[in-house]
Amino acid sequence: MHRTQKHLWLQLIDDVAGTTLCSASTKSLELAKGGNVAAAKSVGTDLGKKAVALGIKAA
Repeated sequence: MHRTQKHLWLQLIDDVAGTTLCSASTKSLELAKGGNVAAAKSVGTDLGKKAVALGIKAA
């Protein structure tokens, strides 16, 4: 997770393989204000949907 005042980036990383499984950000969702709680909820929901699509059920 990386957060600035304007944007938020999230990644799911496989530590064993050293690869990023999926990611989401306020920039990829094209949100005007990315540094607030509503934006964080949107990005988290988007990341969750991508993880489910990849078959990831637990961290």
